Amino acid sequence: MVRRRLGEKRGLWWASLVLVAGAVPRMLSTPGLFAGTVVVSAATAVVNVLIPVLVRKRFPRERVGAMMGLYALSMGAGSALVAAVVVPVAQAAGSWKPAIGKGLGGPLRERVPVAQI
Repeated sequence: MVRRRLGEKRGLWWASLVLVAGAVPRMLSTPGLFAGTVVVSAATAVVNVLIPVLVRKRFPRERVGAMMGLYALSMGAGSALVAAVVVPVAQAAGSWKPAIGKGLGGPLRERVPVAQI
């Protein structure tokens, strides 16, 4: 539905915006943590549907597998990096809320390159 209405590029841009919008309430309170997680999960699902379509359009057939592997690797590495940083930040800050905010760095940085695709 997102692809039909917006296309891949605009859909990815909006999904990243929704991802950031869902991540912000996660820092504010426990109910915000749960509600924001639902929003972030929905945005991630949209991205995971649109990325393969965009990759198939932009790369030759013989490179699609490698590019999708690189995408999966970057998702895993990014998740591992955030997971590694959360506990030390939470301990240093004395609260889990700023630690959750550290996870916003990636989506905020990536909105600009996605907009330029």
